[in-house]
Amino acid sequence: MRFYIHVIFPFFVMTLVYTLLTFFFGAKGIYTQKKLEEELKNVMQNINMINRKGEELDIIIKNLTSDEQTIKIFAHDLGYINEGEGIIKLASFTADPLRDASCGNAITIHEPTFISDSLCKRFAFLMGLISLIIEILILKSYDTAEEREKLYIYN
Repeated sequence: MRFYIHVIFPFFVMTLVYTLLTFFFGAKGIYTQKKLEEELKNVMQNINMINRKGEELDIIIKNLTSDEQTIKIFAHDLGYINEGEGIIKLASFTADPLRDASCGNAITIHEPTFISDSLCKRFAFLMGLISLIIEILILKSYDTAEEREKLYIYN
């Protein structure tokens, strides 16, 4: 029975280490999921901002196609004048009626960082070997202590 426990213990350590590594740092682990959720949140915020800007531009287009007063204001901002008006153009000034019209922020999508499955297996195997070596050293010291006690008892 004792032999089976000494053989099973390193396998238990290997399994435990592999399970913990993959659960927390694996490809579908908690750390990777949190990073992907953060990126999803950033992308959704950017999409919502672009949708709001698109709605604003739709309103401007609708006004430009139907409202004559809006057309005059935009034309005046672009440098066109009505009959009988004079205009003074500044050399370093360019008129832009849609100054704040942007198309969103540039977002770089990062590859999710995680520990590969093969690396998790290698590390778990290494931890199993270390536990086996420690167990052998403990057993050897225990056996030598027992032999010493037997020698002292016989003498």
